[in-house]
Amino acid sequence: MGHWPDSNPFGARRIDGIRVTGEVVPALRRLEVTHTDLAKAVSDHLPVTVTYESADLA
Repeated sequence: MGHWPDSNPFGARRIDGIRVTGEVVPALRRLEVTHTDLAKAVSDHLPVTVTYESADLA
């Protein structure tokens, strides 16, 4: 999820994203958002880690 204050009238939501081409989609394995107190304290964006399996790239 994104990282907006609780008072945001639109609610919790992502404000950025990961984009890939159609050729890369089969290699995409996991997307993980680091949602810790430290991550929220140091930035208005939460770190995102994307895992790919390079052997499955077209």
